[in-house]
Amino acid sequence: MVTLRPGQRIINIPAIGVQTSRRAVQVAAAANWWAVTGKTCVGAYQPKGTASYAASKVNLANPGTHDAGDGTAYPTWDTATGWKFNGSTQYLTTGIVPVNDQTWSAIVRISGGGTSNEECVFGLYNASNNAFNIYSYAAAATNAVLYRNAGQLSVAPGATSGVLAMAGNLAFRDGAQESGTIGAGAGSNSLAIILGAINYSPLLHHFSGNILAFASYSNTLTAGEVATVSAAMAAL
Repeated sequence: MVTLRPGQRIINIPAIGVQTSRRAVQVAAAANWWAVTGKTCVGAYQPKGTASYAASKVNLANPGTHDAGDGTAYPTWDTATGWKFNGSTQYLTTGIVPVNDQTWSAIVRISGGGTSNEECVFGLYNASNNAFNIYSYAAAATNAVLYRNAGQLSVAPGATSGVLAMAGNLAFRDGAQESGTIGAGAGSNSLAIILGAINYSPLLHHFSGNILAFASYSNTLTAGEVATVSAAMAAL
């Protein structure tokens, strides 16, 4: 109970501190869309919504380590759609070398992809059982997404937009698990992930579309974790 003396009055003061604190929590949650408790995010890039092309290449999970680098030719950028690749010469480097034992995970959000050629959004390829990549279109004739994490899994139809992911031997589209499993692989890997094409000699199957966000993990995400990250990426 508050006792007022003559001339005193009650002033209603908004809970500024509470509102600011709540907003700070929301901003922090949005900024860390790639974070998964107990899992190691090796690389996280968010070209969509960044302030500049230089900022878009920063590895948000560990700035200064595995920041993206320009290829011989590199994508254009804008804050609304992220990196735009031309489908023939452009790519970005990461320096991230995944292990070829199906323990790694990767997730990417794309838009504006093409349908006339084999389009590799990101990855590397040593041999048929030694690869880490996702094709938004496996080939125009087959119209499928090709997921490769050691071995491979092809699932129709192809994708020009959305969130594609693989975790261990499972594949996901927009947070939902695809039918089938990715085959096992053999051998060791020495190549690093590139974005916008497949790391091979020479580079192959360039992507003609936008990459809005990408993350890779040195662990196998669960189906629930993939769904959570996919939803967060879709909301960027």
